Amino acid sequence: MRGADPAETDPTAINGLIRRFLDTFEKSSYVAYTATPFANIFISPDQDHRVAGEDLFPRSFIVNLPAPSNYIGPERVFGLRLDGVAEVVEPLPIVRTVDDYQQWLPDRHNKQTQLGESLPSSLVDAILSFLVAGAVRRLRGQGGKHHSMLIHVTRFTNVQSQVANQVEAALEDYRDRLRFGEGNNPTLRNRIAKIYSDDHSPTTLQMSEGDDLDDQVGPLLRFAELWSELARVAEKTRVHTVNGTSEDVLEYVDQEEGLSVIAIGGDKLSRGLTLEGLSVSYFLRASKMYDTLMQMGRWFGYRRGYLDLCRLYTTPSLVGWYAAITAASAELQEEFEAMAAIGRTPEEYGLRVRQHPDGLLVTAPSKLRHSTSVKISYSSSKAETTSFLWKAAERNWSALERMVTTLDTQAAPTGDSGLKVWKDVPPQVVLDFLSSYTADSTAVQWQPKGLIDYIGSRLGDGELVKWTVGLADVETGDFKTRSLPTRTIGLTRRASLGPLLPRDTRSDE
Repeated sequence: MRGADPAETDPTAINGLIRRFLDTFEKSSYVAYTATPFANIFISPDQDHRVAGEDLFPRSFIVNLPAPSNYIGPERVFGLRLDGVAEVVEPLPIVRTVDDYQQWLPDRHNKQTQLGESLPSSLVDAILSFLVAGAVRRLRGQGGKHHSMLIHVTRFTNVQSQVANQVEAALEDYRDRLRFGEGNNPTLRNRIAKIYSDDHSPTTLQMSEGDDLDDQVGPLLRFAELWSELARVAEKTRVHTVNGTSEDVLEYVDQEEGLSVIAIGGDKLSRGLTLEGLSVSYFLRASKMYDTLMQMGRWFGYRRGYLDLCRLYTTPSLVGWYAAITAASAELQEEFEAMAAIGRTPEEYGLRVRQHPDGLLVTAPSKLRHSTSVKISYSSSKAETTSFLWKAAERNWSALERMVTTLDTQAAPTGDSGLKVWKDVPPQVVLDFLSSYTADSTAVQWQPKGLIDYIGSRLGDGELVKWTVGLADVETGDFKTRSLPTRTIGLTRRASLGPLLPRDTRSDE
C-alpha cells in the first residue's frame, strides 16, 4: 500500500537503493542468496514504500540449494536430532564446552570492564590447540596455507584490546619456552602433550573412521614429530584485533607462506570478514536471534585435510541454541521443498519458522512486525526425544520411580517380554511425571511445559482423559539392571552425544 506510515516501512540505505534501482526499469529480476533466510520470509508482500517502491519479498520463488558433501555446516557441527524433521545427523566431535570464564570476563559486562588477571584455562587450551593444529598442518604439507583462530568474547573494543594484550603476552611466553626450553619443569610440554594425547589423537582416529569425510581428515602423527614444529608455528603466529578502530588490517593476500593469526574482535570479525583456514574458535558472545547467531558462526565452511584439527570452544547454552536453530533451519528447508512440490510460490504459501521455547528470536523484532504467531498442535503427531540431559539423569530417574510406583500400586501391567504396559492411566499421573522431568534443551519437540500446557487444554474438552503408558524393559542379551521400588528393569545402552572430549566412548544407561 503506497503511502503507508514511513516509520513502519522505511528501508535501510542499501535496501532502499536496490529497490529504487530496480524501479528504474520496466522489467527487472532480482535474485538474492542467503544462508539465513529467516528475515526474508517475513517481509510483507503488500507493503510498499512511497519512495523506494516495492519491497524485496521473494514472491516468485525460493530455491533450496543443497550443500556439497564436503561442506561443514551447522548439521555437521551441532547435529540434527529431531525426529520427523530430517535424517538424524550425529555431530562431529569437535565442540568443547567451557564454563570457567566468568571470573575473567562475566557474561554481563560493559566497555569499562577490566579483565581478570589471567586467561581462563579453557582459552589457554584453545590457543595451544591452535598451535598444535598449525604444527600438524605443516607436517601434512599445508605449511603454506593460511591458518586462523577466532576469539569472539565481547563487542566492546576496549575489552577486545585487553583480550589481545593478554593473548599476546601468553603467546610470547609460549614462544620463549618453545625456543629456549623449560629446564626441569616442562609444564608447557606436558600440557601440550596431554592435549594431543587426550584430545587430538582420539578425535583424529575417530573421524578417520567416517566414510563420508574422505580427504577432510589427515594422518595421525607421533608427538615427537609435532613437537619439533611447534616453535616455528608459535614464532609465525601473530595476534590481530579486528574492529572499527583497528589500525591493524587483517590481509591474507600476498602472504605466500600463509598467514598464521589469532583474530580477536566482535561484530566486524564475526559478520563482515572471512577467516581463511579457520581451525579453532573461542566463542562466548551471545545473541538472541537465529540469523545473527548463524552469521556469527564463522566455523562453517570447507576444511580439506584438517577438519579433525578444528575446534569450537563455547558454552553449553550456546551449543543448545545452535542445535535448536539448526533444527528450525532444517524444518524451514523442508517447507521450501514442500512448497516447490505443490508448485506454489512464497506469496501463495504460508511459510513458518519454529520459535524456540528458551526465548530466542527468529530475527530482529522490527523484521517480525508482519508475522503472525500460531500455536502448533501435538494432535496426530509424535513427540519423542532422542537426547537426554546427563546432569539431570538422577532427578529424572526419581520422576520415573514415582510414576512406576504409582502405576504398580493401581494395576498390574500387561505386555510381552521387553515391554510393560498400563492402560486407562489417569492423566494426572502423566502430568506429574512431566512436571518433574528435565528435558535436554535441544529436544525442542519434547519440552515438558509445552506438553503439559497442551494436555491441560485438551482435558478441558474431555480429551486425553485415559492414557496408555509403556515401560521398555530389556530382558535379553548383555544388559544391566536397576531396581525401582516395585520392580527391576533392564537398561538400554545409549551412546553419549557430547559435546565432550572427543565423543565419550562409554555408554550411559
